[in-house]
Amino acid sequence: MFNFGVLLLLFVCAVIIIDVVLRHPSLALRFYYGPDHYYYERSPFIPKLQRHTPKVDLYAGVVSDLNYISGRMWKEGKCHYVTDCYGYRNLVETPPPFPGTVILGNSFINAPKSDQSMILSSQLNRMGFCCYNIGVNAINLWEEMVNLKHQFKVNPQLSGVKQVVWAIFEGNALDGDFHEQTEPDELLATPAKQFSVNLENYYKRSVFRRLYKMLFVKRPVRNDVLFCDLDGREMLFYEPYVQKLHLDEKHVRSHEKMAAVEGIFTDMADFAKEHDLEVICVFIPIKSRVYEWVLKQESPGGFDVSLSSVATVMNEFSGQHGFAFLDLTPILSSEAKRLYAEGGQLIYWHDDTHWNDVGIGISAAAIAQALSVCC
Repeated sequence: MFNFGVLLLLFVCAVIIIDVVLRHPSLALRFYYGPDHYYYERSPFIPKLQRHTPKVDLYAGVVSDLNYISGRMWKEGKCHYVTDCYGYRNLVETPPPFPGTVILGNSFINAPKSDQSMILSSQLNRMGFCCYNIGVNAINLWEEMVNLKHQFKVNPQLSGVKQVVWAIFEGNALDGDFHEQTEPDELLATPAKQFSVNLENYYKRSVFRRLYKMLFVKRPVRNDVLFCDLDGREMLFYEPYVQKLHLDEKHVRSHEKMAAVEGIFTDMADFAKEHDLEVICVFIPIKSRVYEWVLKQESPGGFDVSLSSVATVMNEFSGQHGFAFLDLTPILSSEAKRLYAEGGQLIYWHDDTHWNDVGIGISAAAIAQALSVCC
């Protein structure tokens, strides 16, 4: 007859084995809104940074971010999701041998809902620009700066880079934590810390943990998704981003993070000078700015889309440091109206905060033109 200790040991072993089996993507991803969700983790090397798990290559279902926030978890098709050995969405099999351009940014560069072939760096590569993607979901300008510096230290592929396309998203340009230190060597974790972060990442991807949270931890009710009618179709907006439409230049300049943002621009200028880089700042507007006419239930034809006060200040900082500046708001707004009038086509996902593949293509063409001028 087994004693209690043996039974407990067998139970623990069974739980561990089942947990390992459930971690297979074909099973685990059923409980997450997409690969970016499941493979999102703290960097063991620089724990203040978030990254995506390296060396992933799979097809997986995705849920739009606004559907997820509003509690709707149905998958809407699959995307091909690939990360390289550093955790960025670059093809592993055929990486550009000597990228001339780095595309730096957050989820708009990572494009969590788009197929690998349709993300911004892939589209620019097809246009003849050899690009390397440094995009991570839900990060701010400080994290982007540290990511760039770290990649230049550890990634030998970037030795020939001449341009940095720095994508600045209106939605979070002034958000997040800004730390004084941006030098990766000063932020590196000790081996013991790296080990603990790896354990933490492994624990957080436990499907048992996920199931427990889903079944027993009540999610707070969120009322920050707006549902608007678009000729009988549903279009979703993120309410905190909608509020940013009301930020005037005075509020932007007096924002508590503005000094930190300005410091990041100075840091970027110093880094660009050290590595002989041209910097092109690309301003990405929020969906609610491009489709403000949907929010206000007005006709797109006579609606004048307003420019962002955040863009005005970012343009000023760019000019002070000799960076080129491209505000995508006018072209995206114009194309959004034209494509909708011609056939009801959208350039942002109707239920997501990000560009769809058409919007990425429009942005890629505008960035390609800016790169051609700089080159």
